[in-house]
Amino acid sequence: MCALNALTGATLWTQPAAYSESAPTAVNGMVYLGGDDGNVSALDASTGPLLWSYTTRNFIFTSPAVANGVVYVGGYDHTVYALDAGTGELRWSYTTGDLVDSSPAVAYGMVYVGSNDSNLYALNASTGALVWKFTAGGGINNAPAVANGVVYVGSNDSNLYALNANTGALLWNYKTTVIDLASTIVNNGMVFCPSDEGPVSAFHLPGQ
Repeated sequence: MCALNALTGATLWTQPAAYSESAPTAVNGMVYLGGDDGNVSALDASTGPLLWSYTTRNFIFTSPAVANGVVYVGGYDHTVYALDAGTGELRWSYTTGDLVDSSPAVAYGMVYVGSNDSNLYALNASTGALVWKFTAGGGINNAPAVANGVVYVGSNDSNLYALNANTGALLWNYKTTVIDLASTIVNNGMVFCPSDEGPVSAFHLPGQ
């Protein structure tokens, strides 16, 4: 794990870490990272020492989401975890029907996260209780995007779905020409849906 000066690229510090396939998340002076060793780790953002580590039962390929003092992360043990951002103590966990390779998104008091079981789950951010779930036609392995009361997420059935963020009701979907959709991005009134196969689809939001 390396910290670099953003302007010059000079190394500020390095810290041994497990192999990781996810991006770290830096919030409030701390850096959170999931690893192939099944650990979620928190490092001091200024100097790099390990502050705490929480051990799960399998790989962590998702990037942690941090909101209101809680770290949310999913794992290959089919589980979504909510950890105290300061101490690493487990707040709650929720078990899905398959591995979780989708980085969570947090908005409106809920955690939105996909699973390889083809479901997008909306969980109460405080308790982990299921609020709703939407079943797509294929696994959901990418991060959803949330904006203006709508959740946008791609599925391995080649569809981009737009769902009501409060209820999970389907607002619209679009069948793309690719199979492996990547994480959706919302910016400047547009929804961008890239893929691991090259093409990027862009959609105007209603009224934009």
